Parts: sequence; C-alpha cells; structure tokens
Amino acid sequence: MLLTGINLRSQVTLSVISWLTFSASFCVNVYMLVQQAWQKTFLTGAVLAPAIVFLVLGHKKVPVLYTAIFVMVCGINVVSMGWGLYSSIPHLDEFAHFITGFALVPCCVHFLLHPVIDYFKRAPLSFFLIGLSIGLGVGALWEILEWLIHIEADYLDTITDLVFDGLGAGLAAFWATLRLRTDVDSRDLGQMTKCA
Repeated sequence: MLLTGINLRSQVTLSVISWLTFSASFCVNVYMLVQQAWQKTFLTGAVLAPAIVFLVLGHKKVPVLYTAIFVMVCGINVVSMGWGLYSSIPHLDEFAHFITGFALVPCCVHFLLHPVIDYFKRAPLSFFLIGLSIGLGVGALWEILEWLIHIEADYLDTITDLVFDGLGAGLAAFWATLRLRTDVDSRDLGQMTKCA
C-alpha cells in the first residue's frame, strides 16, 4: 500500500537483511542468557518476539520493507540494551522509543487491518487513530514490563518514553494515512508483500 514497485531483487535483499539482523540480535539475546543477565535477556527477548512474528507470520500481510525496517530497529534496541548503550549515549533512549514507535505502526496496521484496508480508505481518521493507539499501547505495555522487572526508572523517564513513542507512532500513522488515501488500488498490496 505505501510502497509499490519494489522489485524481486530488492525484496530478496531486504528479506536477507531482515533474517541476518534477527539472527545477530538473537545471538546477543543468547549471550545475555549465558551471562545470566536475566533482565536484559528478558527485555531483548521481548523486543525480538514481534520481530519474529512479522518475519514468519506477516509475510503475506506486511510489506517486506516495513518488516525489514522494524527488524533493524529491533536489532538496534537489542544491541543497545545488551551492551548498556542507553546509559552511555545521551538521548539514545528517546531516539529508540521514537524510531520503534515509527517502525512498529506500519507493520501492525498492515498485519491487523489487512482484511479491511479498503474500509479505511473511506475512514482515514479511524486509520490514523488506530495506528496512533497501537503505538501508544505498545509503548505503555513496554513501560509496564520495565516496571514489573524492576528496571530503575523514574516517572519523568516513563513519561518521556511514552511521549517519544507517541511522536513516532503519530508520525508513522499520519504518513500511512496520507499514503492510504493516495493508494490507487489495495490489490497492489499483494505485489509488495512478498515473503520476508
């Protein structure tokens, strides 16, 4: 829907990049497990779970480009968590929340709304609000997860993370909504959703 005309070579390249990124991120997750860094293992596993869902189950619904972007963002998050980069690089946490919200929304709206995408061409505000809600909802679940496993964070950090989740999700939802309205035919969706 958002990007038509991706040729087969590009789709294969993006698929290979996605799987290599996922594999490297999984190795980081296993390394954290071997090091008995339980919190990091759990969090990196939680980041990789939606990536594998989109790689394996979303290949007929989610455009390969969106899957590749999302998996690469997951890889950045896993490496940043695994090696403690969030505490050593200023504003990396905020940037990560922004790009995660931005990368997650297109994948989720395609995965969840694929069967009814034509309806949303007539109701773009609903499409935008669903995308924004998905990004904010996943961001809130992430903050709850951090609280449950006792990640040291204060209220300001939580609020800041949610604001950046919302900004990324809002921008992605707005962009996807604009592209949805300019899409000529949703049957084009099948042309760009080849296997990831």
